[in-house]
Amino acid sequence: MSLHFPPQPSHTRDIKHLLQVLASVVSPRGAVYLSAPITSGKRFVRHSEGNSVDLNRDELVRHVITPNLAHAASIVERLRREGIGPLIDPTAVDDFADWTQDDYRHLWGSVIERYAHTVVFVDDWHHSNGCAYEFLVAQRCGLTTRNERDSIISLQDGIELVQSAIEESKAMGTRTTFLEHVLDALCEVQSSDRQVVLSSS
Repeated sequence: MSLHFPPQPSHTRDIKHLLQVLASVVSPRGAVYLSAPITSGKRFVRHSEGNSVDLNRDELVRHVITPNLAHAASIVERLRREGIGPLIDPTAVDDFADWTQDDYRHLWGSVIERYAHTVVFVDDWHHSNGCAYEFLVAQRCGLTTRNERDSIISLQDGIELVQSAIEESKAMGTRTTFLEHVLDALCEVQSSDRQVVLSSS
């Protein structure tokens, strides 16, 4: 599993083409994006029991991927039923051959930057490297960030949640390098925001 921060994609041409396809149906800042863990999150932390090596594939599918996808699907169904407008659901996209986590993180981060005005985060998102990175991207872009019950997740909320995920993962012996980089970057965003406020007051 790649842990580069920021992500270093190797399939940049494919990513460019996928973004162009999306541009044919979604206007800039015209969609809601759903951020949900698939192969990680709190279910992975709980079932890996601190093992830094990936779970057996069958265990990963049964205990992590399947319930994560089912939960995300229920949120997608509700949001679309409520008629929120275009909704980008990354959990609907199957794996691409030879893609790394860096490729996916770069793709979905770029999708958020270009096409989202709001990002909805599924519960326990902060235990996922990918979702935490997506929260960082959304905050850097000044987008609205909400939880699955439609409550705002502020920058400070996100910082506290990621910090709690790091502490819990460390207590179980799970690597937290990527989350720590995200946390540092979120704190930089917060510091920058404070500087802007001070300079304008």
